[in-house]
Amino acid sequence: MSIFTKKYIQDAFTYEEYRQLGKDLLSQGKTTGTNHSEEYLNYSRLNDKRMDRLDKTQSLADSTIQAMKGILAPQHWVVITELWCGDAAINLPVIELMAAQSKRVRLSIILRDENTEVMDEYLTDGARSIPKLIMMDMDFNELGIWGPRPKAAQDIMHEWKKTGNSDKSAMLEAVQHWYMRDKGVSVQEELIALLAK
Repeated sequence: MSIFTKKYIQDAFTYEEYRQLGKDLLSQGKTTGTNHSEEYLNYSRLNDKRMDRLDKTQSLADSTIQAMKGILAPQHWVVITELWCGDAAINLPVIELMAAQSKRVRLSIILRDENTEVMDEYLTDGARSIPKLIMMDMDFNELGIWGPRPKAAQDIMHEWKKTGNSDKSAMLEAVQHWYMRDKGVSVQEELIALLAK
């Protein structure tokens, strides 16, 4: 049984609501979460543009579409995220497109910093890394957990941490180049593998 209750789902954002929230906040010079620094605002502006582009261009493999249409029982997919998160901006449009293929999947989005009690149940190496996707049945039993990024991108992060290098920019650039080459394929494959368990 997960920490989730009906209230979390009722209070969550749909994908469209989350996108609109981001645009509304940015128009006021704000972002989601507790850090409204210029750095985080810049990340959020970049991510908003990135998601606009991916919402128009992201496609799914035929096998992904078939697998999503083959889901037999209703599911909740809850994503924990924030607007300033680069990994979320790239992966969330894929997750949303996948969920949209099935009448049995309800995608809900909650904000990390407003739901720390939930986030702290799904830490990655002790950190509040996002995005995090929790797949559940209608009784909130966990079916699978994914995130904060595809395994190959996470491996780049782990290798960087092993080196003890304090310059994050080269690692972030390497992850970004990986995402550009991958085109959302890995997240599709990893989520379909989770569904098959």
